[in-house]
Amino acid sequence: MQKIRHDQVVRKIEEFITCGQFEAGERIPPERDLAERFKVSRNTVREAIKALAEKGVLVSRRGAGTFVSQGALACIVDGFTRRHKRLTDIFELRNLLEPQIARLAAKRITPEQVRALKENVQLQKENLEDRKIQATLDDQFHSQIVQAAGNMVLSELYDALHGALAESRSQELQSYARNVRSMEYHGKLAAALEEHAESKAADIMRKHMQQVEANFEQLVKAQRTEEPLEHEVNRRTS
Repeated sequence: MQKIRHDQVVRKIEEFITCGQFEAGERIPPERDLAERFKVSRNTVREAIKALAEKGVLVSRRGAGTFVSQGALACIVDGFTRRHKRLTDIFELRNLLEPQIARLAAKRITPEQVRALKENVQLQKENLEDRKIQATLDDQFHSQIVQAAGNMVLSELYDALHGALAESRSQELQSYARNVRSMEYHGKLAAALEEHAESKAADIMRKHMQQVEANFEQLVKAQRTEEPLEHEVNRRTS
């Protein structure tokens, strides 16, 4: 079972507010009670409450406790909408850029760079359940392809966009099933690049981007429905 992160607790508290279990102006249970309810540490609950306070969903009053703000529902809806739109825009940008980057990389990639990509894929295979490592390896894999493209200005552009692009690879969007699919696409990409198959590499990258975006849309759909806190099944069954 994966360690439950504070952002999962954030989503669960938001669900309670959305469905009326915690109403506007109501004092939410103490950290200790929430920790027991969610089976997490008090520190995880504290981080979740802090994040919700920063969003305007909760209000902490010294000596009185933490309360649901009067504008909590609006903050939840607005934050969700803005986050969804931003990530949708990022995926759109990646769909425009990355297939062409893969095409260029297939033309210029060196044996050493192919070897580095294959090593990255192997590390992904060995760490499928570790979201943090997967996010780092995913970022590294795509950066290696940019370097293999051999265009200095493109590299500078990619570096400038790195912060935004990294949002679509965050731990929040990782899952075991998603990691397996990404690893498989990365393996196919490494093979196509080794063959210097430009059109094939571009096509695989395009399908990979579609797969990543579809995974995001599934996550959004799941968050809009009642889901258990431990929503991710870590291993596929045969």
